[in-house]
Amino acid sequence: MVPNNYFPPGSGGFDLLNLAAFVAQTRVLGPGLRAGVWVQGCVFSCPGCVARDWIPQRANQLIPVRELADRILAEPVEGITLSGGEPFLQAEALAELVRVVRKTRDINCIA
Repeated sequence: MVPNNYFPPGSGGFDLLNLAAFVAQTRVLGPGLRAGVWVQGCVFSCPGCVARDWIPQRANQLIPVRELADRILAEPVEGITLSGGEPFLQAEALAELVRVVRKTRDINCIA
């Protein structure tokens, strides 16, 4: 889980995502037209990491899950690609993001 100091006190952290970057539409992160979500923070030290700026576990762009879901749903995307940093450090919030989006649209997800 993402350290609590990422989020305002009392937020619980599950209704907010700490983003490193977001792209509304891309065709290079998997099949079809996709939204790309990169989260901030990683605990691994992978040789040759291409996202070194997204390794520090610090607050970057805090966004409510519902707001990001609305941004994704405003686009004609077929899927979402979750990357990072390390997306599984924010697994609960990302799972909620996918649940919220899928309530409106049948959309695939790659992590």
